[in-house]
Amino acid sequence: MAQFVDFARHSAKQKNLTYYTQRFVLHPQHLRNLALPVALKWTRIRFSKANLEKIALNSGVYAFVIGEDDPNLPAHGYVAYVGQTGAKRNDRTLRERAREYLREKTRPKRMAVFEFLNKWQRCLFFISLR
Repeated sequence: MAQFVDFARHSAKQKNLTYYTQRFVLHPQHLRNLALPVALKWTRIRFSKANLEKIALNSGVYAFVIGEDDPNLPAHGYVAYVGQTGAKRNDRTLRERAREYLREKTRPKRMAVFEFLNKWQRCLFFISLR
């Protein structure tokens, strides 16, 4: 079943502050207990068509992070989405996947993804494991 988006109504919703309100839980015990068997090193690139060529040509784990690079603020970010390329198709690269997300900004397939790509477009980063 095709899903249609009323872009005029969507644009009007974006003017309302509640559109940008997100609920999440920070659980101190879970954060304290987080232990990974390896140290992870991430590459952080502002998500835009202009930066597409900076994204690696290999498969791997990626995430979208909402944040701002402002020298007056401490390092911060909110992980909005985590995915993986190459699990089903070994030839699918991180760059190819990022390009698909750029298309999804204008032609929505999944409303939740369409929403975060457009809602946070000015402060969205594509990060991937090195």
